[in-house]
Amino acid sequence: MSPTVLTVIPVISGLVIIFLASRLDSSRYQVRGVVGPYFGALALLFGLFASLTANESWNHIDKANAMVSVEVDALDGILEFGRMLGKHEKLEKLVANYIAEEGRLHGDVRDEEQKILKATRPIHDLYAYALDRDNFTAENVIIQSNLIRLLETLRVARLERQDVLGKSLSETKILALLILGALTQAAIALCHAGNVRASIASVLLFSVAFSVTVYFITASSHPDVAGQLIDMSHFESVLQ
Repeated sequence: MSPTVLTVIPVISGLVIIFLASRLDSSRYQVRGVVGPYFGALALLFGLFASLTANESWNHIDKANAMVSVEVDALDGILEFGRMLGKHEKLEKLVANYIAEEGRLHGDVRDEEQKILKATRPIHDLYAYALDRDNFTAENVIIQSNLIRLLETLRVARLERQDVLGKSLSETKILALLILGALTQAAIALCHAGNVRASIASVLLFSVAFSVTVYFITASSHPDVAGQLIDMSHFESVLQ
């Protein structure tokens, strides 16, 4: 579900709860005597669950940025080995192709076909170069083995970065967050039973905070937003 739609839900639930609370106050089933600490207990549960959910979403972004740094380090190492072999121009071209292709794919993270793309042509070309015996002499076997090791590091880091873009926050967790928020709204309304203005002001104030919380938690796990939060500009430093 879109983060924008999820942001509206807390406001709607707040208005519904205010309406139901006002109807309850005017009926013979009116509730009196619910004290403030009751609201505090539910608010604490909501805040704890929201913080844990937000931490999970933002950790994914941090992991993806860390994988970008790993890829950059691996590419730097590959170019360094190319200089040691005296064939840096060929490897520079292959690395440049890798960076250009990853930039293109990252710019279209909503494409379902890209989410299952395990390897690209530039990666195959880099492996083909590293496995070609004509590119290495007997004295360069160690360089070849280290080059292959760096390529494996590059491949794994790329897959983990893609995995972050392919993940979204569990619908169960989002539902639990909305339910706990709605229960907190109901607790606020009960704590202000008999005082319509206080009930409206308190519930709506919490509803705004509830909406902001839901937006930032769900937006950070959405592919479009997550793609913007992953800093691909580090790749530009490789060929400088």
